[in-house]
Amino acid sequence: MTSRPDPRVLLAQRRAHIRALRTRVAAIGVGAFLALWGVLYVQLASGHDPGLRDASPAAVVQSADPAALTTADSEDAAAALSDDGAVTTRQS
Repeated sequence: MTSRPDPRVLLAQRRAHIRALRTRVAAIGVGAFLALWGVLYVQLASGHDPGLRDASPAAVVQSADPAALTTADSEDAAAALSDDGAVTTRQS
């Protein structure tokens, strides 16, 4: 006959296994957070802030007054500011 293991021993082993899993998951989470934070810190401290990067190569200045446009500008312009400041497309 085989003897059955004590249920208290099995429960203690299960609790120890769950505790070890939780500890590993928490350690991996904290380690990943610190690694990501460290990379961002080093990037920003070295002056490479992506938020300060110029997204467009050259800024386009448009006048809000349509009368200020020259003949060449009005022929080439695809969009102009309306009276309320919204960008509207014009048909040539």
